[in-house]
Amino acid sequence: MAGHPVCPDCGHRLYRHDTCNRSVKIQSAQTVVSLTIRRVHCPHCGRNHRVLPLFVIPSFQICSDTAAEII
Repeated sequence: MAGHPVCPDCGHRLYRHDTCNRSVKIQSAQTVVSLTIRRVHCPHCGRNHRVLPLFVIPSFQICSDTAAEII
């Protein structure tokens, strides 16, 4: 089971579900980047999760570097 993502809610193995698009604004480049985000599903608890890159903040449309500049 090593290398497989686990559900943050129940700890069981997650399986690939589908993908979705996400736009992220990068202030330093003054541009908007469109990302394809993988969604995963937990068959145990029935929840879906998005696998976000480290530079993307959940529920925000700005990257972590931009957020740090704002703060």
